[in-house]
Amino acid sequence: MASLSPKTTVLGRRLAAHLLRRTTYNLTKTRIDQFALLTPTQAISILLTKNPPTLSEPLEAATGLPWLNNDREPETDDFKLKGYLRAWWIDEALKDTGIEHKLIFFFHSNLVTNVQETDSYRYWDHMSLFRYYVLSDYKKLCSKMATDIVMLYYLNNAENYKDNPNENFARENFELFTVGKGPQIGPGNYTFYTEQDIQEAARLLTGFGWAERSEEKDPETSISRGGANMYNHDSGEKIFTSAFQSRHIPGSDSSEGMWVELQSFYDMIFDQDETAKNITRKLYRYLVGKNITPEIENDIIGPLATTLKSNDYQVIPWLSQLLLSQHFYDEDDSDSKDEIIGSIVKSPLELVLQAMSFLKIAVPDVQVDAVKHYDQFYCDGIMHNMLEPGGLDIFAPVNVAGYAAYYQAPGYSRSWFNGGTIYARYKLGTMLLNGETLYGGDLGSKVDIVTFVQNNIPGTDVAANVVHFFIDYLFPEAIPDDRFDYFLNTVFLNKLSAINWRIEWQKFINSGVDTEVIIPLTNLVTAVLSSPEYQLG
Repeated sequence: MASLSPKTTVLGRRLAAHLLRRTTYNLTKTRIDQFALLTPTQAISILLTKNPPTLSEPLEAATGLPWLNNDREPETDDFKLKGYLRAWWIDEALKDTGIEHKLIFFFHSNLVTNVQETDSYRYWDHMSLFRYYVLSDYKKLCSKMATDIVMLYYLNNAENYKDNPNENFARENFELFTVGKGPQIGPGNYTFYTEQDIQEAARLLTGFGWAERSEEKDPETSISRGGANMYNHDSGEKIFTSAFQSRHIPGSDSSEGMWVELQSFYDMIFDQDETAKNITRKLYRYLVGKNITPEIENDIIGPLATTLKSNDYQVIPWLSQLLLSQHFYDEDDSDSKDEIIGSIVKSPLELVLQAMSFLKIAVPDVQVDAVKHYDQFYCDGIMHNMLEPGGLDIFAPVNVAGYAAYYQAPGYSRSWFNGGTIYARYKLGTMLLNGETLYGGDLGSKVDIVTFVQNNIPGTDVAANVVHFFIDYLFPEAIPDDRFDYFLNTVFLNKLSAINWRIEWQKFINSGVDTEVIIPLTNLVTAVLSSPEYQLG
């Protein structure tokens, strides 16, 4: 029986790695070993701690100076600046030891916009909203997004006027962002909302639009937002259908009253049980697995949704209940290896950043060489040669539904793995270990695999120890003996005797010359990172 009863015993290495793979991009041997000694309660308290950014905002590569909040006109075109902004976020995600960045990407995949359809300043404000509310209040995040300038323009609500209503944002707000689209039970009736509700919502949302960045600030967050223009607003009463308990929201005759209407609108949406359930199903597929059986719907989704709604959409109680549960660790039935662990295909972001953090690649220092850090390593190397060919143009999904892996049934995460993305995924090890891009350019850094092995693996002169290390820490489950034999004898030893490895390793220790040991280590790690087992998280 699927159970949200808490797991109380220590995690051990296997479950510690599972928890970290699902909740962070920062996966290291040290962290896995640390979490292995903790109970879920102790581990979750670390993961749910919000960490300050290591760099408060990105720098302009040409000058080494910030541009977003410094009243300074940058020397670089804004297209490149948006790349630096995305690179800054990826670098912070790599370093984040908590769940914040993993959760921000979850919220972005629900509240979808596209960085390429705005400027760097406005997208910074958009991302600042995520950071502000990521571990607090999902309901407020949604309501604030309604007047975020990026969202206003992405879904056309800035063009929503009382005499010419635009229903685009209202429709997507119901269908994708909040309550979700249920089975169609009649003409224009989608169970949880109707076409009439879309029309009334569009009327309520008229008049919210452009404002200068310096002039309109949200009173709670101090983040720039759109403005409320009463001239363009429909001041009449808005009457919703029985899907929303026939709620009436009074009209307003002032810009101040427009904000009251907006809050009443979101109160109405988040009063619906189905809103909490819809968001919870999305979180489940993001962190746990794609298969929501009737049992899981009843025993996991329903109670989690109740927790979310009863806590007024505060995120931490909801997340804690899930991540503490026996179900999350697949310990709520007789077979702890059949459902959850290793059931999700890693996103390109997880695939790349978890390998980078585990292997301790030295990212070029932004303070020393911002051009190398942003242009060469992150923008060209990571984004254009790893993430995009892997199917993830980060913060730039192709449509408002977002990334197929998070919504497209029946495959969900398997959408990351297809004929178009397989080459980049399987070249990951080669790129990181050789310091080259997908098509042979200079990445700007590479993994020092010999030093890494020397510092992290006890008994390195024993070939089996080396192979066990990478498999035990990087694969979600143990592998069969014949598969282990493949990595050991075919890949690592290249059909030579284990004595050969011991001799060559001792020569390296004595001389410091790594010529003969770097080749088998590179072959092994490349094979591990390109293996089917590593694709799963």
